[in-house]
Order: sequence, then structure tokens, then C-alpha cells
Amino acid sequence: MLKGIVPLARSTSSRAEELVRRIEGLVAEIGADGRARLGSKEQLRQQFQVAHGTMNEAIRVLETRGLVELRRGVNGGVFIGTPSVYVRLGNGLLGFRGDAGSFEHCLAVRNHLEPLVAIEAAKVAAEKPRAVTELFEIVEKMRRSVEDSAESIRWNWHLHRRIAEMGRNGVLTGIYLALLGFIERELTDIKPARSRSVAERIVNMHYDIVDAIASGDPKKAEEAAKKHPLPPEDDLGPSLCGLQERSQGKLS
Repeated sequence: MLKGIVPLARSTSSRAEELVRRIEGLVAEIGADGRARLGSKEQLRQQFQVAHGTMNEAIRVLETRGLVELRRGVNGGVFIGTPSVYVRLGNGLLGFRGDAGSFEHCLAVRNHLEPLVAIEAAKVAAEKPRAVTELFEIVEKMRRSVEDSAESIRWNWHLHRRIAEMGRNGVLTGIYLALLGFIERELTDIKPARSRSVAERIVNMHYDIVDAIASGDPKKAEEAAKKHPLPPEDDLGPSLCGLQERSQGKLS
């Protein structure tokens, strides 16, 4: 059993996503390749003090990213997975920390990948009705938290991850999630949108993307995703929907 595990805080907005980040940290710290056993799901659940549903959801996401492997049987449990594109690229991006040019390049690439990610999600929307329903629920949580920029942006990150995890193109998903994780680590200061109307436009833009994905029409999903982020006339700067800026050095 792993030592020194601190249970998740009760105030965490998305406990499954926070659990994913915590286990990602453990995987990076241990640094093994398909050999290290983190424990059984039940042991991990008790150590982090989370519900069964939260643990199952976190394991599903981690398996999708290739970070862990769930093995059955007497000697089974949750093992560190073979490094995937997501892990290898993510580790490489860590070397860009503090490099403003590299950061902006990552942000630009991530934005260009948005339409491709939306297309892949639309292709499987009919096969994954529960995933589509979850996307709409996340957008609604963004809408309800529009007055709280920190809360809203957390749901924003969560939404984009869920969209990426729907698609079948593992290489695209891995690269996109690695870029998103790097950008998220770098963007630690959160500023509000310039007005409530802009904040609501941000939410509506994401609703349109999800609605297009739900239609199952890849072309429609592509066109909706191309409108993300908001256009420059909103004077939001190149940060993600104008809600965040770098902790060191303004991007705008």
C-alpha cells in the first residue's frame, strides 16, 4: 500500500478530476514502466477517501490516457501503465516550464487541434450517449458558476478533457491532453472575463461545440470548434477564453 497519501479535500469541485491529477503525480513520482503496483482499487479508494463512483471514473480516465492498467485476478490491482504518447509528450513539455515562447507555441497548437478533437468526438457521439449527456451537464455547471471565474475555468478544463477522451484517435487524444495539461499547469492566475456578457458568450460558445458534437455531424462540430477561443474583437488577449493568464509575465 502506498505511503503518505492525503485524502482529497471535501471542497474539490470535481473530485474525479482531482483524483486523476493526484494519481498522475504518483505515477510520475514512482516513474516505473508497467511493473509498479499502486494497490487495489479498494485500497486506493480508502486511502484517498473517495466514493466508489469517483474512483471508478478516475481509473477510467487514467486507463484512457495509458497511465494505469487495471489487472484482474489474485495478483491484480492498479498498475502503472506502459508510457503512452500522453506520458512521453507530457514529460517532454515539462522542460518548457518558464519559457514564454514555448508556452505560446503549445497554446497555438492546442487551439489548432480543437477542431480535430471535436470531429473525432462527433464521429462516436451516437455510440456514447452517456458521454454526450455528461458534456451538456458540464456546460451547465460552467453556466451556473459564471460569477466564479476559478470554478468556471475548472469546468472548462474538465469539458475539453472529456471531449478529447471520447475520440478513437489515441495519438490525437494523447497529444491534445499533454498540451492541455502543460497549459493548465502554467496558467495558475485566474482573472474574470471583462463583463458578464462576455462570460456568458464563453459558456454559449462551449454549448454550441457540445451541441454540434451531439449532432454526430463532424463538419458541424469542426465549424463550432473553430470559433474557440473567442475572436480578438472581444479584447480578451490570447489566453483561454480570457479567463486566465500566466502566473509570470502577461500574455496579453
